[in-house]
Amino acid sequence: MDDFPVPIRKRNRLETYDYTQNGAYFVTICTLYKRCSFGYVRDGADEPVMVCSESGLRVEQFIRMIPTHYPSVEVSRYCVMPNHVHLLLTFGPGASGPSLSTVINQFKGAVTKAFGKPIWQKGFFDRVVRDPDEFRRIGEYIEHNPAKWKTDDYYVRDANP
Repeated sequence: MDDFPVPIRKRNRLETYDYTQNGAYFVTICTLYKRCSFGYVRDGADEPVMVCSESGLRVEQFIRMIPTHYPSVEVSRYCVMPNHVHLLLTFGPGASGPSLSTVINQFKGAVTKAFGKPIWQKGFFDRVVRDPDEFRRIGEYIEHNPAKWKTDDYYVRDANP
């Protein structure tokens, strides 16, 4: 059995951090196998822009519904890309608010159920936003993410028609 060691999975969350407390979180969720399911990036007048497919537009609807289900959570910024989604979520005061994992897992589950098939890669990436300057930088990164598509870690060459 020692010939096939089980890989040790890296923890995605900070062990001692309370993900239900007030604060901001930068989240990235990737599609299963990083398939470009949500549209494509095309050249725009000023910079490249994301053109959402019907699937991408549905994902946007689910993103905008997050505060409806979790009133203490605000979607400060988001960007749907061909094979991933960026969210900047702000958790405000609320009696026993949800954890970040609860919000993201419910979002992913609702999208998967609506599509009737697996859509997402397991887990998600997050970063605790530490100060207003970082919040601003991440917001700008999200806003201009389509312009950086060809240098993005998630870029897939054949994603654009």
